[in-house]
Amino acid sequence: MSAIGGAFARGVASLGGPQVAAAIVVGGIVVGGLGGAYVASRSSGSSAVPSGELAVYPCPDQGPALMSVKGGQKLLVTGRTEDGTWLRIHYPLPGRTEAWVQTSPLTVDGATASLPVVTCLPELAVASPDAQPGPTLTAVANFAPSAAPTAVAASMTAPTASPSAGPIVAPNAKPSLTALGASTSKISYDTASYCPTAVKKVSLRVKASDATGLSGVMLFWREPGAASYAQSAMTRTAGTASSGTWQVTLDTTANGITRAGKLAYYTVAMDTAGATGRLPASGASSITVAVCANTGPTITSVSSSAGSSLYVDPLGAGCSPTTTNITAAVNDGDGIKSVTLFYRRPGSTTYSSKAMDNQTVPPKWYANLDTLGDKVAQTGTLSWYIRAVDRKGLASQTKAASITIRRCDSEAQFDGVFPTSQTYACSSTTIGIGTYANDADQPGGGLKVVFHWTLSNPRVPATRAVSGVVNGRPVARGSNRYEGTTASFNGKTFYAGLLTVYAVTTDKYGGTTTSSTGKFSMSCQ
Repeated sequence: MSAIGGAFARGVASLGGPQVAAAIVVGGIVVGGLGGAYVASRSSGSSAVPSGELAVYPCPDQGPALMSVKGGQKLLVTGRTEDGTWLRIHYPLPGRTEAWVQTSPLTVDGATASLPVVTCLPELAVASPDAQPGPTLTAVANFAPSAAPTAVAASMTAPTASPSAGPIVAPNAKPSLTALGASTSKISYDTASYCPTAVKKVSLRVKASDATGLSGVMLFWREPGAASYAQSAMTRTAGTASSGTWQVTLDTTANGITRAGKLAYYTVAMDTAGATGRLPASGASSITVAVCANTGPTITSVSSSAGSSLYVDPLGAGCSPTTTNITAAVNDGDGIKSVTLFYRRPGSTTYSSKAMDNQTVPPKWYANLDTLGDKVAQTGTLSWYIRAVDRKGLASQTKAASITIRRCDSEAQFDGVFPTSQTYACSSTTIGIGTYANDADQPGGGLKVVFHWTLSNPRVPATRAVSGVVNGRPVARGSNRYEGTTASFNGKTFYAGLLTVYAVTTDKYGGTTTSSTGKFSMSCQ
């Protein structure tokens, strides 16, 4: 006799019913209350159980099989799936109340369509085929049997014995599960350090409580593409066995979660009396699993030691900086084949390049830009970026950065700034101003010269000073002498004036030089 048959037989015998040699309960309050039907089993055809036996599963399409039943036995059916391909049977073993069998291997005398449509509630514990039930059932009262279900004859003659009454057993409430959640909504599987900063683990938590105490909580999870659920025991991290928080962590590498998609999960708790609870009650929650692809090396910590400004110093004036160190951290799980610095000089339309190395400032990759050595002669904007290639040939590069190139200015040399005459008319008049200026950045003259002047009357402080700015011009082509003329003023007002004057030169590169300030006593005649 099979374990399930033996369990049924002992349950019926305790009520004074006949011993039966198969998994069967006939008539009475038990059958009437369950509203069940009888079917007879024949060969299941399943490779997971011995040939000629019917496999019994915890849920439709979920394995492994709990046990097998030899052909010719009858089973108590309590429900069916909506499409009728699976039947739920009563499973009187510790830790379970139900199990499922496929309809196709069964011989049915009658219609199963009258059975209620039910869904599967997976149990935490799985009883072994040889498990024995606990204490035998004890009759509490003898009730008149309810109407027997539509029992139909199967391939063997249905037994006729019926117990006169069924037991009344106080139900044990199922464990309560709430607040099932995940520490992240997405985890990643990384085969070769393609996404070193991505989240690879998820912690799943649930709150569980039961008046009789919990014997355990199990996480059932199914990775993307898998046909069945795996199980991981959860650990209580807070509370007591009667009410606490339970947790388990899944790791994409350690748990072999290697495919992209949705990872489904649910929890099942069992109390010390064998009752189970499930969350969610049906279906499953899920998180996303991503697989990190090789998108080329990652380039980080990119920097220029000189910042965003460099000088060109063709005349050796001594400006700095004229060089900069370009560095970056480059990583790839497949290894680095090459790292290259590309740069475009001001005024150029094409990029030049130089190899970077990871020996000068290890572990970073390094290259130096030198305005003199790399022939950066013009002022303006120098653009640069880094490109890295891994050993599989995949490449990545940074966004272009820029450095402003300035010319190191050689200052102009002045030979005084002075009035061309220290006297002027005592009527409306002007003053001529001159200077000698030379600049190595622009030999041969042609500088832009501006004179700044102010005329005051120290003897009459209340006299309002006059001032202005006047452009200087070379007195001859290629000359280094520049002259300009002030705006007109009344010479009599400044019969004893004080002229304050200085010059500012600008060369063709934009370099400016300011002369010293001169003061001269003036008078009208």
